[in-house]
Amino acid sequence: RSVGPALLLHPNTDLDLRLWAEYADFDYYELSPDAQDRDGTIARAGLDVRWLFAKDWTARPYLVYWNYRADGDDYDHYAVGFGTKVTAPEFIGCEFTLALSLVLARYDHPHSLSEDGESRRDTRFSLGLQVKLKFLEKALGFVPSLSVNYEKWASNIGAFDFDRFGIGGSADILALS
Repeated sequence: RSVGPALLLHPNTDLDLRLWAEYADFDYYELSPDAQDRDGTIARAGLDVRWLFAKDWTARPYLVYWNYRADGDDYDHYAVGFGTKVTAPEFIGCEFTLALSLVLARYDHPHSLSEDGESRRDTRFSLGLQVKLKFLEKALGFVPSLSVNYEKWASNIGAFDFDRFGIGGSADILALS
């Protein structure tokens, strides 16, 4: 359950701005110790930009702030995130998009998994590459894509300090009637 307004601005043909806010109420429906109960609310606000530059290149930088109030003390935190996606012009029948992001999250209470009563502090970095195989669209009737992603979560609490690598695929399907 969430609600949120947005203001869309189009100052010129090469630039779109979206100022937005959101309030959401979450229920995770899982059993957990009281301190680790993630049910709660999140208030978020951000700025998204779409900028067309050079010849058919697109950059989509963003900035977001959020404040999470959970039923359990372990998840009460605020965070700031920023990043961008850059999409290159179509090349050899493919569209390439590179995504980078960084999130700084600071938790309000000593964490239940901390050995010395520390509050959690996370720095999360992600890097991804998506390749849309546009040359297959006419033959298949949709655009398949492949992606590779890397995430680095650096935390002072060992359970949240990890690296994750992923590969995936998806299909962009446009249904016409």
